[in-house]
Amino acid sequence: MRFLADTGVSLRVVAWLREQGRDARHLRGENLHRLPNGEIFQKALAEERIILTFDLDFAEIAALSGGKAASVIVNSMELEPVFCSYPPTPDIDCASNGPW
Repeated sequence: MRFLADTGVSLRVVAWLREQGRDARHLRGENLHRLPNGEIFQKALAEERIILTFDLDFAEIAALSGGKAASVIVNSMELEPVFCSYPPTPDIDCASNGPW
């Protein structure tokens, strides 16, 4: 699995993922911390990475992506962690708020 951490995610999370043998990058590490969410999504899509974020907008971006294959893990204090996969699977459908 390949991960792309959004700016709100701790650099320690990326370091831990790397220690576990995962290919993980952080937007700050690439000096892209001001990149708009849509461009972050496109970058993750192009690099076949899973976005790690606290930003609830990514679930909506994924849902409206027109069926492009991308994954987003959203962790929020307001919700339980959400995993969105596109194209949708029978058990996970972000467009209809999925199983969460």
